[in-house]
Amino acid sequence: MPASLRAEVEVTSNISIGGGGVLYDDPDAQGSSYDGSRGVVRMGLSSSVVFLRRRNTDFGLGLYGELYTSSFRDVQPGAGLAFVLPIHHGAPIVLFAGAHYDYDGEHAAGFGGRIWWGAHNHNHHHPYNSTIGIFLEVRGNVWGNQDVVIAAGFDLDLHVALTPWIWAARWARGPDRH
Repeated sequence: MPASLRAEVEVTSNISIGGGGVLYDDPDAQGSSYDGSRGVVRMGLSSSVVFLRRRNTDFGLGLYGELYTSSFRDVQPGAGLAFVLPIHHGAPIVLFAGAHYDYDGEHAAGFGGRIWWGAHNHNHHHPYNSTIGIFLEVRGNVWGNQDVVIAAGFDLDLHVALTPWIWAARWARGPDRH
């Protein structure tokens, strides 16, 4: 295959922390379709694999997987598509759209979208790319409860977040004795 057509792969992994609100159905309340709301802390892990980027100015398309929780009230695994829009050298917008499962003692499922912006440089020497950025997301359940989550927050590269712990473990273990 000619080098100009070769697709490069970018792999990322992030830890997310954010906050927002949930609009939810209250079966005991009468009235509108959303009877209550509450604030939530959003936390989770995500990873993406993006293809077609050979440099920072290229568009990219790929897949992502995630595992989130809203204030430790539920578990939300999900997956979908990621689309990289190179609006600025080294700081693209990434659009995510996909499906998720929501378990909080009851089963629910739905769809969601996330817009992400931050540092996401193409690594010319390795498929792994360190990232750091901010996000805005909307998730809505269409099966089971009809909860809608609107949140904003901060993503930090998982490897960067774990580096102090890795260093501490290596220090505690002591020098290598080969």
